[in-house]
Amino acid sequence: FYYPRWKAYFEALAATFDGKPMKNIDFYAMDEAWTLKHNAYPYEAQGDAVEFAQKAFEEVFKK
Repeated sequence: FYYPRWKAYFEALAATFDGKPMKNIDFYAMDEAWTLKHNAYPYEAQGDAVEFAQKAFEEVFKK
């Protein structure tokens, strides 16, 4: 949900470094498109949370 918002903001901000004016971003339109979707999500846990946490820990701390 938030990734597209931050991406649009930082792209607009980066454009100002090239002398372009900061453009207005319609965050409402971005959010509305997301709220109108009807994606089906599982209601039961998927995978092994402990195994995922161990892999994430190993990746972050390189153990």
